[in-house]
Amino acid sequence: MAYLKAQVGWAVLGAIAVIAGKPFTPASAQSSIPSPLSEIPDPVPVESYTDLPRFEPLDPCFMWADEALSYRCGYVVVPADRSQPGGQTIHLGVFVVESQNSPSSPDPIFFAQGGPGGSVMLFANFGQVIQPDWFTLSNQNRDLVFFDQRGTEYTRPYLSCSDYTDARIQSAQAGASVEQTTEAIATAVETCAQRWEQQGWDLSVFNSLEIAADINDIRLALGYDQINFYGASYGTMLGQHLMYRYPGILRSVTLDGVFPLSGNWGVDQARLKQAALDQAFAACAADAGCHAAYPNLPQMTEQVHANLQQNPLTVSLSPLFEETNTDTFFEVRINGDLFSTALIDSLYNQEGLIRFPFLVDSVGQGNANLLRYEFAHSLQAGDAFALLMHFAVVCAEDADFVMSDVGLSDTSVIAQGYSHLDTRQYLTTCDRLNIASLPASMDVPVVSDVPTLLLSGQFDPATPPSLLDQVLPTLSNAHSYLFPNGAHGQLWPNNACAALLFEHFIDSPRLSPEDRCLELESGSLPFFLPYSNTRTSTQSR
Repeated sequence: MAYLKAQVGWAVLGAIAVIAGKPFTPASAQSSIPSPLSEIPDPVPVESYTDLPRFEPLDPCFMWADEALSYRCGYVVVPADRSQPGGQTIHLGVFVVESQNSPSSPDPIFFAQGGPGGSVMLFANFGQVIQPDWFTLSNQNRDLVFFDQRGTEYTRPYLSCSDYTDARIQSAQAGASVEQTTEAIATAVETCAQRWEQQGWDLSVFNSLEIAADINDIRLALGYDQINFYGASYGTMLGQHLMYRYPGILRSVTLDGVFPLSGNWGVDQARLKQAALDQAFAACAADAGCHAAYPNLPQMTEQVHANLQQNPLTVSLSPLFEETNTDTFFEVRINGDLFSTALIDSLYNQEGLIRFPFLVDSVGQGNANLLRYEFAHSLQAGDAFALLMHFAVVCAEDADFVMSDVGLSDTSVIAQGYSHLDTRQYLTTCDRLNIASLPASMDVPVVSDVPTLLLSGQFDPATPPSLLDQVLPTLSNAHSYLFPNGAHGQLWPNNACAALLFEHFIDSPRLSPEDRCLELESGSLPFFLPYSNTRTSTQSR
């Protein structure tokens, strides 16, 4: 599962982790991070559909909150289809951490998750427990508003689809071809779509335009005038839609790992993944210790892929999420393309980056256990977020391409192996769902003078700094910062420098934040050396 990745995963994998969705907590933090409640009470039906948008308080809340916090929790109720007044409504889960000081600044910070399909509520937990200093500082004078996008976990309806994960696991167990796997995926997602449609839901209303309108409605329902918007990964696309359609409500916008509206994820996928691989290979070659241990890393990586295509490894995996419909452990066959997918997935966070050469070498020697988490996540990612909402958004926005547009011939077998399945699954599935494409006007670069902070990671495999060329020229009041050792998403992997830049920007959006802390971010990556627990250099963060 790719697209732009749910930032939830990288946030907590790095500390639980953009694309995106990897709800994994290191042992040191597992006992201290509370989870959002597994069940959210269903909204009580009301007769009136004329007082929209409206806020409906919820007690107890679906979110854990520190007892010292003052907060509001509940649903913001919005129209499902704004072209049909008086129709169905959607309930959006919101968690508002109220400012510590009174009177507070009138402009809150709105946080948007990536994916599409991820829940932002893990961010709120993560901020309170892993980054309490930053969380407290941000909350001193402003409300923090965490909202789930329509169709995601803390909304009703929640467009999940466990059939997707079943199809991925069963295909891997059977050693299915790419074509067989993508057909199984399409059938699974189509089955989920039919179940929701039988309940009266139209998947075409789950798109970026409606989500942008939802954000404006949340603002209205909660009683705010202007907002400061933060979006990560797919959330940066929502930020651009807001700048285009609702510029007056924005005091500032922060885009963390920006993907341009003018881009097409499907067409760009293989090229972006190849660029990330090249960055990782070059970083190892430039590091004396890494180069000595792995002098021919690109060739070794392709050889491992070739060997696995001929002789797949059998690996025992465990369920990562409660929704995964398996026993405690299950075995799958890891071929070269699944190896490529897991390997590129590892590049989404810095911890995966520094283990990258060691992982390749280990799998090449027949030991795939070190990549077990990445293999498990690649197969089970659909259980980490709103899978059907994910496809509804992608199919409406970026399914207007064919595989010949992707340019696989210009990339290595690793990027090809990733795209053969990950890109193709969208074409096959979107063809089944038959969701109408959004207008071409959505693909035009946004022209805006709204103060904008852009954060980019040099090694980001989904939203690399090269994409800034499609965004910056039309933003007249932008401040852009590159993190030399950054991966996908800068603010949430507990990066003190990113938090400092963000705080300074929120305080004075029209001034360029002081960037001296970026000097501490420079230096080579601390690669793991083979057969040891040491690294090639000292981590600068």
